[in-house]
Amino acid sequence: MRRHGGRPLGLGSAALLALLIITALTAQSTLALTSPEYQPLSGAESIRSVSIFVPAVAGKSGELIEITVSVGVPGHGVFRVYSGSSVGNSTYYSLATATYVASLFIGISPDLIDVNVTFHTREPISGPSASLAIATAIYELLDPLANVSMARNYVVTGAIIPQGYAGPVGGVPLKCRAAASKNLHFIAPLANKPNIPPDCAPHVAGFATSLLDVASISADTPRLSLTPPKPDYPATMRSSMAEAARTMARMASELISNVTTELSRMASLDPTVKAEAANLLNLSHNNIILSNKTVDSKPYSAASYAFTALYQALTAYYTVELSANKLDLQKQFSKIENTLLSLENAISRRSNRSLCLERLEILSVAAARLSDAFYSLDIARLTFQQNPSKFDVIASSLAGAQARIYSIESWLSTFDKLDCTPPFMPNITYPMKEIHKYSNIIYNYTVSVLKEVGFEQATDPIKLLIERANEAYNEGDYVLALGYYRDLLSKSTSILFNNLLSVENVGKDIILSYLNTGMTIFTIHEYQLMSRGAQSALGEAYLEYALDLADRGDAHSALKLISSAIAAEEILLMMIQVSAAPSNATIAPPQPSAAPGVNAMNTLLVAIASSVLGASLGFAIAMRAFSQKLWQRLT
Repeated sequence: MRRHGGRPLGLGSAALLALLIITALTAQSTLALTSPEYQPLSGAESIRSVSIFVPAVAGKSGELIEITVSVGVPGHGVFRVYSGSSVGNSTYYSLATATYVASLFIGISPDLIDVNVTFHTREPISGPSASLAIATAIYELLDPLANVSMARNYVVTGAIIPQGYAGPVGGVPLKCRAAASKNLHFIAPLANKPNIPPDCAPHVAGFATSLLDVASISADTPRLSLTPPKPDYPATMRSSMAEAARTMARMASELISNVTTELSRMASLDPTVKAEAANLLNLSHNNIILSNKTVDSKPYSAASYAFTALYQALTAYYTVELSANKLDLQKQFSKIENTLLSLENAISRRSNRSLCLERLEILSVAAARLSDAFYSLDIARLTFQQNPSKFDVIASSLAGAQARIYSIESWLSTFDKLDCTPPFMPNITYPMKEIHKYSNIIYNYTVSVLKEVGFEQATDPIKLLIERANEAYNEGDYVLALGYYRDLLSKSTSILFNNLLSVENVGKDIILSYLNTGMTIFTIHEYQLMSRGAQSALGEAYLEYALDLADRGDAHSALKLISSAIAAEEILLMMIQVSAAPSNATIAPPQPSAAPGVNAMNTLLVAIASSVLGASLGFAIAMRAFSQKLWQRLT
């Protein structure tokens, strides 16, 4: 939480977590306030409430703001936010996300609970830094065995991430001192640990990597740590992945040979371009070696290494062709788009077949890869329109789209070979309503953060993605929509969380801690699925690759993969645990609160931000310029 002005703080030399405090710096967008009437929860058999404190930055000082959280079970999916003044979009949608995350952790459909959140202040609120505390409060209120100990003497700051991680925030020194001034214990995201001032350290109760840590710290119980079972996915999928790995590795090898020959003939080519292309080809060669080493024992990992090798070789190819003015970009755009539209039709045709959960997931993965390819193509086109000399972004984005085409084909081949086994999915209409609602919440959460930090232009590709997803949903093409929503969740996580947690920004130890937490969260959802007779084949494959990356010392990439694995499991959980009855769930806009106990305070801007992972290599490259500009602004 922070008012406009002042230098955001960072993690070490890189100023990481200040990232999100910027959210408050330019809090421009708020939801309309429509009704002054506070509506208490009613109709539920059990209603539990708790009052908590969260810290805010008001000007150059820290303040505490009281929040009341009420949860009713069983409910109708009602979610309402009240305040004495305006509530920013990033605050509202982060709290809606918190409701979903907490309910999924408990194993209850979000459609079956009602939630009221009341900010006891008459000043404007903006930013998502209260969402970690709210998620933990809802989690504890939903657990009949919890004593909601967080409410007694703890102050929590942090941004909730869709997978349940504790995302970093800004203004931590002032927030910590605000808690200390009231003799309360302070809990912050682990990524904020370097920001704690020495004078406030005695008041820090602990650092959290997820809402589970907050619950453990406040209850003074051991942190939950679970080791996931050995990755296990269907034999048919394993053989298909091995085949895809060999095919893409062979294609990459051929490209390396062709581009190398081309480079030797182009004496006039810029030496910098030659060096860049040669480096990409070398990286591609190394990934081919990794793919060949793992193809028999870890076929999904091998396919991922081969895909990366192909992407790198294609990027080298497009870099050389663009630099030498040998490529008609408009024709290339149209060629890739037509291929993607053909693949879209192929996915839609298959969605009319009998679908068990396993085949549904595989087909939705193909749709997610299609979404990623369209996204990369959008990045290439937008970059060409705005800055046609940005060959690096255009080349990497075209390569991402082209490489995804081969990936989609391999997933469709896997789908065709799979036999359907229980559980079956006779009707996914109602579960898709919940996934549609949740995905649009995540989209609005992400876009509101980007807008509030002054990077509205960076939302353009995300807007195109959600438009495609919602169009498919509205047309009843639910499998295609499911894949697009899965891709949206992955990219949003990159923006809000994963992209910030680089070794340079936070150090390897902190990344490893988040990775361990990711493994625990994955395992929780794994057991939830198993208790319902289901398993995420994709999640298991991601787990295999994440473990392999971790063994090779690449904790950051492993964290991205395990985040994607958790996202895959969350989607499946929503598919199988949402009740089959028609939904009356609503998410009401934030309201000015007439509830008692509202205290006037200085203007509070609840500010933070965070950053998520994208499985898309093209997306990661495209976000590089945005990240660099954001860091410049932060420092």
